[in-house]
Amino acid sequence: MTRFCDTPVVRILAGSWPFKRFAVALFLIAYSSISTSENLCFDDLMLARLQADQLPQSAGVLLYVWSPRMAMSAQHAATVQAQAQARGLGFVALHDAQVGDAERNAALTRLRLRLSSAAAEQASAQILQRSLALCAPALLERAAQRHFPTAWVLSYRGLHPRPMVGAMPAQAWALSLAQRGAPSQVASSDSGAPLAVPVEPKLAPDSAPKATP
Repeated sequence: MTRFCDTPVVRILAGSWPFKRFAVALFLIAYSSISTSENLCFDDLMLARLQADQLPQSAGVLLYVWSPRMAMSAQHAATVQAQAQARGLGFVALHDAQVGDAERNAALTRLRLRLSSAAAEQASAQILQRSLALCAPALLERAAQRHFPTAWVLSYRGLHPRPMVGAMPAQAWALSLAQRGAPSQVASSDSGAPLAVPVEPKLAPDSAPKATP
């Protein structure tokens, strides 16, 4: 499986300072412009780079892990994204890499074609069409596939230690995100909130970032 961060497009974007503040959008745009036949995935290096692109004053990013085999994790994606964006969070959809592209595409097609499908579910199908296969050990070792959806807030300090697990109504997502606070609240030991867990990417010997002269 080819790591997404090893593709030429991402190497160019990741090393260019003017683009750093738009990391989430650029990652997804770059991914959608590359043939899906390369079987790309979201790995630890991409996770670390995404964390590095977060600023202390920003809310961070919501990492949303879903599975084509868990219908509600697909149906609710647009609702979750809306709640995340209302709190200033970016949104990155990641899917279970154990499910092949054919099955994933079939699940999204069924979601679009359902006669009873609401507008939010149609929007979910569009959002998840560009989701990335999850292969990052930093997330897999935190039981990212225990149940779907599973979601984390990622700030400049790292992953929040308490993931959100299972399908929930919009109000429950709003409350869960509020409980995790803004990055400054999450990272402050004075507030009583738990410290975020730094991401420590496990890199293969040939994938370590090269120093530039």
